[in-house]
Amino acid sequence: YDRFPNITTIISGSEIRMINEVLAIDNPSHPLFGRKIEIIKMKRLSREKAKEFLKQGFNQLKMRVREKEIEEAVERLDGLIGWLTLYGYERGVVKSRDALEKVERVALSLVGEEIKNFLKGKKNKKLYISILKYANKRRWKELLSIVRDEIKEVNSSSFSRALKELISYSFLENHEGLYYQADPMIREAALKLQLAKK
Repeated sequence: YDRFPNITTIISGSEIRMINEVLAIDNPSHPLFGRKIEIIKMKRLSREKAKEFLKQGFNQLKMRVREKEIEEAVERLDGLIGWLTLYGYERGVVKSRDALEKVERVALSLVGEEIKNFLKGKKNKKLYISILKYANKRRWKELLSIVRDEIKEVNSSSFSRALKELISYSFLENHEGLYYQADPMIREAALKLQLAKK
C-alpha cells in the first residue's frame, strides 16, 4: 500500500463483516486505519435501465425472454444490480425455471445475515429492527411516531443516531427527507428476525 502508489486494491462486496473486519475503518489498531479508503456505493438502476440491463444480458446469451417476465424481475428486485445479475445468471446460464423465486430466497437469506451481523453488539436491537421494518417512504417525524408506537420509550437522539448508522451501512436511504429501505428484501428480513426473537 505504501510502497506501490500506482497499485490500487479494490475490495468488492456489501456484507457488514467486510466493512467491520476487513476494512475496520474505525479501529485504530487495524493495519488499514488512517489509510485513504474510498467507498463506492452502487446505486439502484431506474426501471428502464434495469430492464435494458437484463435485455442486453439475455441478448448476449442469444435468449428471448418475454417483456412481462423482465418487468416482473425488475419490479421484485427493484433495480439492484447484484440481484438483477444473479437473476440473469440463474435464468440465462443455469436455466432455472424458478429463477426469480430462487434469487429472492438467496437475497433474503443474505440480507438477513447482514442485518444479524450489523446488530451484533447493539444494545437496542428492537429499535434498529423497527426502523428497518417501517422506513418505507416516511419522514423522520412519522417514522419516529410509528417506531414509538411499537417499542414505546425511544428518545429522539437515539432514534436519529440509529437512522444515521443504518444509512451509513447502506440499509436505508434518504431522499428529500423521506427514508427508504435500500433493498426490497430488508423489510421482510427484519420481520423474520423479529419473529425469530419472540
